[in-house]
Amino acid sequence: MSLNGKVAIITGASRGIGRAIAVKLATQRASLAINYASNDADAVVAVEAVKSQFTLPTQKAIHIRADTSKISECERLVNETIAAFGKIDILVLNAGILLNQSIDQITEESFCRYIDINVKGPLLLTQKALPHIQDGGRVIFVSSSLTAFSGITPNYTLYVTTKGAIEQLSRKLAKDLGRRGVTVNTVSSGPTATELFFNDKTEHQIRSSKT
Repeated sequence: MSLNGKVAIITGASRGIGRAIAVKLATQRASLAINYASNDADAVVAVEAVKSQFTLPTQKAIHIRADTSKISECERLVNETIAAFGKIDILVLNAGILLNQSIDQITEESFCRYIDINVKGPLLLTQKALPHIQDGGRVIFVSSSLTAFSGITPNYTLYVTTKGAIEQLSRKLAKDLGRRGVTVNTVSSGPTATELFFNDKTEHQIRSSKT
């Protein structure tokens, strides 16, 4: 499949699954706006990894630092992408957090942080990007197989709550945007060996996630 001439925004793309998605889209000839929240060095490495896969002189990649849990940052991310490329064809909403908290460890602060990053951010960025997404475009939310997996550990309570919300959001948006030929899908990955996955987990928890 060729994405020649297409422009994609990928959130949380400086490392892990987001970077892998960016690299894959680069091999399919897309141009990319790589969003990240804080680590400038990782973003530079991600852009270089993407550019190494370019096969067309028309392909471009930029990195944009923006906290997508804030509406003003969502607006800036969209505006900088439009300034660089003139349009948006693909929006991949990958950014998220995964904290290792049991139900008794959840605080109002951690609950709000989960909602802000995993739910509010994707919703607001989609809202701001939609006027610029071309008819026939693509909106892709990254969820998790844990929303339907019977082996969920107690420490994933907030995570699966927010991912469940994202899956419902994607279903509703798919109906709303279908008339424009814009498809909305959710990708629910299983355990993936990323820094986010390994962070703050015991060896037992890591082994349990594989069964």
